[in-house]
Amino acid sequence: GKIIIDEYDLPNEQKSVKVVNAGGIAGGEKYLAEGIFFKFSVDSHGLYGGNANAQKVAVHEHNGLMAILNACIGRSITSLHTTLMTIISYKGNRLAATCKLPIHGSSSIVYGSQDGGVTVHKDAPEVNSAMERLASVLHIKGHNV
Repeated sequence: GKIIIDEYDLPNEQKSVKVVNAGGIAGGEKYLAEGIFFKFSVDSHGLYGGNANAQKVAVHEHNGLMAILNACIGRSITSLHTTLMTIISYKGNRLAATCKLPIHGSSSIVYGSQDGGVTVHKDAPEVNSAMERLASVLHIKGHNV
């Protein structure tokens, strides 16, 4: 993570860890190194109203993941699996780091959307049920997208 931040202003061809096209524009610039997927929290597409807000989004993503894990523990919600994640703050910048997941395009997604809600998947009854239990624990009401 330190190298990605230190080399941020270099042209991509001069970086030790290159920017990768991982799909989507939310989350900032993406990098992959040593089996770790990094999202550099910058507002390169004007989605967040500045880099400070993009950094806050990374922390909210981490906090949401922690809320899911805490809600699942001891409640028999065992069919939901999450990635490991940490936030790296260095020199006023922020990276979200997760382990690389075995995602293979749209065939990997069974719940949610990868295209901003154009297509919404609810393809696995066991996951649907687990998400309903999780939503109940977190006091989140179901809604149409």
